[in-house]
Amino acid sequence: MTSEPIYVRPRFPVGLTIAAAIGVAILVSLGVWQLQRLHWKQGVLARVAALRTAPAQPLGAVLARAAKGEDVQFTRVAVDCLPFQFPVSQVYLYGLGDGRVQWRPITPCAIDDAGFGMVALDRGVAVGGDHMTPPRTTVPDARQVVGVLRAVEPPNFTQKDAAETPASGYQSRDHALAALVKAAGLPAPRWMVVVEREYPAPAGVTPQPLPADIPNRHFEYALTWFGLAAALAGVYAALLFRKAKD
Repeated sequence: MTSEPIYVRPRFPVGLTIAAAIGVAILVSLGVWQLQRLHWKQGVLARVAALRTAPAQPLGAVLARAAKGEDVQFTRVAVDCLPFQFPVSQVYLYGLGDGRVQWRPITPCAIDDAGFGMVALDRGVAVGGDHMTPPRTTVPDARQVVGVLRAVEPPNFTQKDAAETPASGYQSRDHALAALVKAAGLPAPRWMVVVEREYPAPAGVTPQPLPADIPNRHFEYALTWFGLAAALAGVYAALLFRKAKD
């Protein structure tokens, strides 16, 4: 007497399916987020291009519009800095440019427009210093400035590099500003002006307001995330097919 083979129906991999579904959902959501970032970056680039050649507006009028909720990022502004009644410090922001370390002096600018107190100034690239130490020279206080207005975000101290000090410079603009106001005993500025030109022009500093080619690779990033989602779904489908075949 021969016994017939017993067919055991394979169990559906519930746990694997849930894990794969969660993974695909996360990857797809990251791709959608990058598409949203793409739309945002395109708007920023269009705004920068339109404002790059626009006439400079008085800083007080622009800040008054910002106080009403208007988006004034990247607006070209003109500002007259008032003299400080006491010596103020400066800090250096560092980063790579043209294949070398560049040092950008950050200084305060006292204003009396609409009660805003002060703004920070990114003066440009300073001469001197090396890859470890910022220049030793002190940039004189600014007087008349034309530049691009940028909002200042509160620093995230959880990401602060312990090696950053006023003597060594700062890689984070937010941390440089926090050190600036702490050293000067001034209130934290809500706005920064990235200088295009100033009068009188300080010796040893070359204004560099905004890069001509702001990167925009969010579409590539979105395709990467969608591709990973498709690959994960393909691997899961192949596993299911092999399990069913076995």
